Amino acid sequence: MHHLDGANALAYARIRKTTGESDFTRAARQQQVLVALRDRAVGAGLLLGLPRLFAAVGDTVHTNLPPDRLPELAALAEQIDGTSTVKLVLASPFVKSGGSTQYGSVYIPVLPRIRELAKVVFGPPGGDPTWPVPSPGASPGAGGSPAPRASTTP
Repeated sequence: MHHLDGANALAYARIRKTTGESDFTRAARQQQVLVALRDRAVGAGLLLGLPRLFAAVGDTVHTNLPPDRLPELAALAEQIDGTSTVKLVLASPFVKSGGSTQYGSVYIPVLPRIRELAKVVFGPPGGDPTWPVPSPGASPGAGGSPAPRASTTP
């Protein structure tokens, strides 16, 4: 467990080219930071004070979110238990290498597999999500091993 200030949390989330890591591990770190930020904001009671917080920071924060929706969203965020938040990074077999360009690596989504995964994870409208995510190729609704880069820990 580490406590990071804002600048170090941002650096941790954004760092690239760490030995043995990839854009997929960076995406997992970004999710880790977002969940920790949510947990910290809820634990400190900051979410219900968002309108005051936005007024205090003035022009440094911009959003198109209507201010009257903030209390509703804050209450919703407090209902989400950070320990049961499902984080998922779509790595192989949900993406495939498209080679390299002068700008870096290119990954191409494997849409049929992503659609299959989305049906399982999100389920039918109004239903509960399924976890763990079945292995690719398993029938929707069947249990199985988690998908690559899937994590249920904060």
